Amino acid sequence: ARASRCDVVLRTQDTQLHVEVRDDGVGVPATAVAGVGLVSLRERVAELGGRAEVICPPGGGTTVRAWLPLRSSS
Repeated sequence: ARASRCDVVLRTQDTQLHVEVRDDGVGVPATAVAGVGLVSLRERVAELGGRAEVICPPGGGTTVRAWLPLRSSS
């Protein structure tokens, strides 16, 4: 990705854990086919009842976001 910086943000909101990983690399071309890593990430998040997305802003970089349900303590 040729990134020089990567930020990781974790936060809870209501009943979800929100995970966001952003880098300042070259991004992923719109024509690129998702590889095993991104496909398995989406599958695993879905298995846990969450959702995930990958965004590549026009200015470069990549952002991966996931929303995961938090389990109740009861």
